[in-house]
Amino acid sequence: MKKRRTTTLPEMSPTLLDEIAHNEGDIEVFWWTGENELCMLIADDKIAAGGGTVGRSGAGFGFVLDGNLTLGSSGPCLTYGNPCLLGDDSGKDGGMFEVANMEIWAMTPHFFVADAEKCERSMKENIMDQSAWANFL
Repeated sequence: MKKRRTTTLPEMSPTLLDEIAHNEGDIEVFWWTGENELCMLIADDKIAAGGGTVGRSGAGFGFVLDGNLTLGSSGPCLTYGNPCLLGDDSGKDGGMFEVANMEIWAMTPHFFVADAEKCERSMKENIMDQSAWANFL
């Protein structure tokens, strides 16, 4: 998002909700450049998106979160051609940030939550029967 989300919200009114939605709807998208295939990295000690250093700037991750999901950093990367995602004042912290909250999305072909949950239960049962991942679900 181009604008920072407000941390405290006053009492909600329809007008205020419209204004918040409008402000939060102002996003900038960084598409895959085709320069490399370093789109996502998930490891025991980090989750990252984007890779490849730009010049000598940063570690080359568009963003990376530590294994505890509490600290992260952002810098320009070749994968998405993005700048540091913290904005213009990121130089003072070297692109480092503390995670205040996290929003995770999942994609599903289902229109209703009950149908998605039923499908997920079925997939888990199949994995439990056939996979080494069974101990992690």
